[in-house]
Amino acid sequence: MSPNNHAAMPQADMPHADMPGGLSRRHVVMAGVAAASSPVWSGVAGPGLTESAEAATLPSVKPKWSHLAYESFGVNSMPNHIRTAYQYRRQWMQSLDGLGVRYFRGMWGRGSNSTYDTAALAREMGLKWGMTVIPTLSMSDDAIRASIADISARAASTCIYVEGVNEPNYPRQLGYVPTNWRQLTLQKQRVLWQAVRSHGNLAHVKVLSPSLQMVKATASDYEWFARNGLLNYMSHCGTHLYPGGHYPDHTMDSRLAPMRKYWPKPVWVTETGYNNALATTGGHKPVPEDVAAIYGPSTILEAVDRNYQTVWFEALDDPDAGAKDEIEANLGMWALQSNRQAPPWRAKPVVPVLKAFLAELRDPGAAYSPRAIGLKVSSSASDVRWTALGKRDGSVRLYLRRARDCWDPQARVRLRVPAVATTITTAQGSRTVSVGSQVVTVRL
Repeated sequence: MSPNNHAAMPQADMPHADMPGGLSRRHVVMAGVAAASSPVWSGVAGPGLTESAEAATLPSVKPKWSHLAYESFGVNSMPNHIRTAYQYRRQWMQSLDGLGVRYFRGMWGRGSNSTYDTAALAREMGLKWGMTVIPTLSMSDDAIRASIADISARAASTCIYVEGVNEPNYPRQLGYVPTNWRQLTLQKQRVLWQAVRSHGNLAHVKVLSPSLQMVKATASDYEWFARNGLLNYMSHCGTHLYPGGHYPDHTMDSRLAPMRKYWPKPVWVTETGYNNALATTGGHKPVPEDVAAIYGPSTILEAVDRNYQTVWFEALDDPDAGAKDEIEANLGMWALQSNRQAPPWRAKPVVPVLKAFLAELRDPGAAYSPRAIGLKVSSSASDVRWTALGKRDGSVRLYLRRARDCWDPQARVRLRVPAVATTITTAQGSRTVSVGSQVVTVRL
């Protein structure tokens, strides 16, 4: 559910982890409290230990490769918004490069100099691009084919995915929803798939489904598309999930349940994030900048726990001359200074937090499968969650956090989330750490 009126755009790929579907919440919960028949990498803290570390029978946990978590995360941008701060292409792309992300999401505009300049800068900086190519249901089939041919000719190595129609069940682009929107959406997706697969140099490119507007989408919508063949024309489910000022997985499982039922494909959450328009009176609930920073790493981890990939919305703020009451102007990771579009921009607190977190996740090199370890995580708080990620040097890091709101988006007040003692037990013994809202990293 895109919270703004920008032409919404795409994300990236975890090349070694396209598992058919994510973990259910029950699976994640049970992973933390009992040994599973097959090793897992994430879960919730179980009850306190009643045995010594030496005598305990530890569940088997097979950490996920840390670099896959790193590669899963991208940031939305607006390459073709030449009257906004995005006109300063080199500067915003350098900002993303400095943040350490692998890819960004944005519209490919055939014939647009700003698009071609962005592609050249992406090659220069080594950034990948998840591309939206169908802004509305009115785009002709020939125009879709021409756009894909343009990508093939100009940005094949940079493109990691293309994305279906953005929110075709919502009057965001046309001003109304056609009565035959399902049929039109399916047709555009078929043309998109066939166009991508007709170019050999785009064989690596993933094709994401249309992202339905989640509040308006129904189970019958997902069922209709599945029954009429949509799954033949997509490699991944595309979707938008905004937590509305809550902890990152707020309504995630319930909202996605119909899609997961009828579209059993890997999931790419191409839009998520938080706005900082604290004076807004309607729409998406805002959070203070420091709260968005607290939720940033957990946004990545909650997606990783489910085998999802995710893209933060968005890179830059827009001008807001008032009292910070415009949601669309306050979604950025970087704020405008003195309401000027030109750089330098002010990095919000989420920037250094995510920069450090992404740097810790990185582990470039040959694909790696960490070995299983014995691990139990115990706490008196049932909302302590953990994710185990391994690196090619054999090390394993445990990422822990309390999965609860630290901000009340309705009352707009801070909520106290006290740190709780959490015991980590491995074959080498036990240790106890304090876990609160912020992600705690423990090297095992």
